[in-house]
Amino acid sequence: MRTWWLGDFCGALVVVPARARLLPLPSRLPPRSRIIEGALLLATVAVLGEVTAHSTDPVAYLVFPH
Repeated sequence: MRTWWLGDFCGALVVVPARARLLPLPSRLPPRSRIIEGALLLATVAVLGEVTAHSTDPVAYLVFPH
């Protein structure tokens, strides 16, 4: 199971940036609410990553948002 997750994750690390490079740049900034939402998601993933890195319990899959 771990091998599948790692393979999927590594594939996403290669495919997503390549695909994002082909998209056109947005002509205007996103609304303020979307910027706040993105910042909160990033902060949540960072906090969960810290909890996972310093925990002795098997909580490694906490950092994958659904």
